[in-house]
Amino acid sequence: MSKRDEFITIIRTLTMSSLTITDKQRTRLLRQAVQDYGLSVEEATEILSNSGLVVGEEVNYFDVLGLSIEEIQSLNEGDIVDLVENVHKQCYNASLRAGARVRPDGRTEEQWRNILNQARDTLKDIQKRQEYITVYLSEKDLRHLPPSENTVPKAEPELSTTSASIEGQEKASSPTMSVSVQLKHITKAFDTTLAVNDISLTIESGELFFLLGPSGCGKSTLLRVIAGFYKPDTGKLLFDDKEMNKVPPHQRNTGMVFQNYALWPHMTVAENIEYGLRLRKLSNSTRNEKITSVLEMVEMSEYRDRPVNTLSGGQQQRIALARALVIEPSVLLLDEPLSNLDAALRQNLRDEIKNIHRRTKITTIYVTHDQVEAISMADRMAIMNDGVFVQVGTPREIYQHPADPFVASFVGETNFISGNIKENADGKATIETPFGVLHTESVFHDFTLGEEVCCSIRPETIQLNGNISSNKLTAKVDAVTYLGRVEEYALIISDTLKLKAIIHNPGTETKKPGDTVNVSISPDAIVPLPINN
Repeated sequence: MSKRDEFITIIRTLTMSSLTITDKQRTRLLRQAVQDYGLSVEEATEILSNSGLVVGEEVNYFDVLGLSIEEIQSLNEGDIVDLVENVHKQCYNASLRAGARVRPDGRTEEQWRNILNQARDTLKDIQKRQEYITVYLSEKDLRHLPPSENTVPKAEPELSTTSASIEGQEKASSPTMSVSVQLKHITKAFDTTLAVNDISLTIESGELFFLLGPSGCGKSTLLRVIAGFYKPDTGKLLFDDKEMNKVPPHQRNTGMVFQNYALWPHMTVAENIEYGLRLRKLSNSTRNEKITSVLEMVEMSEYRDRPVNTLSGGQQQRIALARALVIEPSVLLLDEPLSNLDAALRQNLRDEIKNIHRRTKITTIYVTHDQVEAISMADRMAIMNDGVFVQVGTPREIYQHPADPFVASFVGETNFISGNIKENADGKATIETPFGVLHTESVFHDFTLGEEVCCSIRPETIQLNGNISSNKLTAKVDAVTYLGRVEEYALIISDTLKLKAIIHNPGTETKKPGDTVNVSISPDAIVPLPINN
């Protein structure tokens, strides 16, 4: 009997028994097939899938191949990428083929779709593993590089004065200072999809800069171009005046914090933080000093010797941030770091990240789709959509003077009323709308008489039964939502226009659905925007 047939016999025996086979046991079977029976990953996955034992997202492909962490670390970047892509492709394709074949064997449509979904979920694990590898590559030892290949200028340490052991001698280390980041006509495409389209921008040294936009707008792709994980198709990336297009990730001195933390699960808190320092061959005393300092910074000192997989999500994110900070990067990159946390934790960590940035002055680029994070934390921010920057400015500038209706609706809540310019002079305008004439004193675009515009009106600027003489409308209350510090009103004007009003610090008296109210809007609260954008 061949090794393949022997393995098939074992699997058939198991599936015919009444035993429940867990995900971990399936992974062990896959590893046994590869290591003991000499099967390829694709063959083994297909045999398991045909027997109803679909390998789920918990599989560790490096364990399957019998690779230790040390062996993974010994691979170069190209070897790792080839390994990840090849192993994933084998498992994914085999699972899909097996899933398609079991459909006629009495399985329901739902069961068949579950099998396919499990196969697709293997993507999640391999992407997670790639992020672990990315951490390794970004923290790779720089000791083999000649001094002339240093990528950024040196300066006095920002976090602390440290020493490094280089070839047995203790020498004072000079961590790299923060740098400016310049994007000059950066373009990045995947097949026919243009993820980043001719973007130019300068992020100043020490700035806390946010990339804000909806899912799929290109913000994470741009961050990975800056990190060096993607190479731009066209354009130049510079740290200060040094072009970085051909500089690999581990030579850029960037620290990155991922959405799923990407911590080594078998290590303690201290060992995770120490990882990059060991690769840099710092002395024991220096490593301990830096670990102690950065744990104090993120308020996690008492967890130093805890296994990292025993921590909560918020605690793990603090450790991921500490690991990125301890190497004293020139640029800190954060890819939606708080999206997996609950609201209270997000608020706490927002404050903490902002405080840490104020103390370290590290150039920080933060990707998010959460407008509250961006508005409350950013020095400046860029609003992205369809691979381009729609507007760049401070949070206050963007909120109060949006470039177009997309920005106005994406950054905060707003109401829209369409109309045509009737009069326009000296930053003031009169706008004819289907609901009456509106007067504005917040004109920030060049409009021609008769031009159609879209008026943005923030909910908090609308007054109910107010004393403002101009811009009065009559509305009916459709719904009232009490939220403690604010009360929200859904209003209807002329049976067609819906407006939202927010009243801060509401009293005990409230309007009821069906009540008629007078709506007043200050002229400086109406911001006409060009519709063609």
